[in-house]
Amino acid sequence: MVCGWGVSQYPYLLGTHLTLKQAGSPDATLKVIVGVACAAVVLILPSLVLLFRLAGRGSIGAEQVPAFEGPAPGTE
Repeated sequence: MVCGWGVSQYPYLLGTHLTLKQAGSPDATLKVIVGVACAAVVLILPSLVLLFRLAGRGSIGAEQVPAFEGPAPGTE
């Protein structure tokens, strides 16, 4: 891992003909990625907040599952 990090830091690994600006993706790609990240936050954050609130109150657990009221399996 240390050797890989050292190799990745070497500035001329891909040659001297490629600048950082040329290697970067277009601005449109960045805008799409930011948009998708924002949509994910809007969709996922309320669910996570609800999950943590219910877990904090102890509303999630085995005691909330109703007991089976029928005959025991194999005794019919």
